[in-house]
Amino acid sequence: DAIMLSGETAAGKYPVEAVKMMDRIARHNESYLWHTERFRNLQDSSATPPLPLHHAVANALTSLSNDLQVHCIIVMSMGGTSAAVVSSGRPSAPIVAASPNPYTCRKMTLNWGIVPCIADTDAIEEYHDLAGNLARQVFGAHRGDRLLLLEGFHFDPERHAPAITVLTV
Repeated sequence: DAIMLSGETAAGKYPVEAVKMMDRIARHNESYLWHTERFRNLQDSSATPPLPLHHAVANALTSLSNDLQVHCIIVMSMGGTSAAVVSSGRPSAPIVAASPNPYTCRKMTLNWGIVPCIADTDAIEEYHDLAGNLARQVFGAHRGDRLLLLEGFHFDPERHAPAITVLTV
């Protein structure tokens, strides 16, 4: 999914305002689709259990984000795999993905709904504190807001150990 700004609009008198308007329209349309549950039609309903692990976790995160009305989802992702899993479920909550690797952050910008943030390795080790800080800094979370935290997917499927944690800011 993408929105493209044409050359004429980008080179015009008001390129920043044009991008802000496009952003506002896209956010409005997506929120409408989520509140009317139209995105459910995009999910693969033909899959029958047992589902692949990444698919099941993506579905669980999407359901939890809706059921708990979380402020955002925080993903700890060294190589981008965990972020891609979250993105595939198209949760209604915004997603922040933290990685110490700038290449991984650039790669994660191509996933739906991901806002990548570079975090040093020591900060990622203290992921509960980092999750709260990112939620406050990136999406303006307040004390008492709920967050979902995902970590544990690995580029080698044999090493997957996903964990979903519900946190309160």
